[in-house]
Amino acid sequence: MTHRFLVRLFLALSVLTIARADPLSEWKDYDNALVGIHLTVKRAWTEIFIKETADTGSVTFNLSAQPHGTISVSTEKAQYPFEVWMSSDVLLQLYEPGYAPPVSVVFAGRKSKKLIATAKDKEGRREETYFVNRSGYIDQITFSAPEADWPLFEPDFAIVRKSLRWTR
Repeated sequence: MTHRFLVRLFLALSVLTIARADPLSEWKDYDNALVGIHLTVKRAWTEIFIKETADTGSVTFNLSAQPHGTISVSTEKAQYPFEVWMSSDVLLQLYEPGYAPPVSVVFAGRKSKKLIATAKDKEGRREETYFVNRSGYIDQITFSAPEADWPLFEPDFAIVRKSLRWTR
């Protein structure tokens, strides 16, 4: 075999390998050290990251503009004890009356309070929020979409819920 033949063979196999390579997945792993989270998100989702201080901030993924679906993760300094944060006096500032009381669950490996309620925003979206009390901080993960459109987003929400894990 000549050197030229081997080069041509190598190039042909390289082209074949490139042509057969799998396209990028629709999903990707995402890590954010500031909010301390790992999750799987769709590449097409718009990411909005806000760093408030060296150890507080949020990341939001816009799944769709219309209908408006989002997934948000935030960490903030606890200004009040966790029990006050979860009290109806505080929650009624954020959510419409009539929600069921938060329930204790383990979510993403941590003890959490799960709340499903309608947000007091101009869109009145349904929110499924997990609140975590972490020594001096409140971590929060929220899945949000209009109630009527929730079934459209639930398959993606389910994949993200399953992939979530705290990294700090």
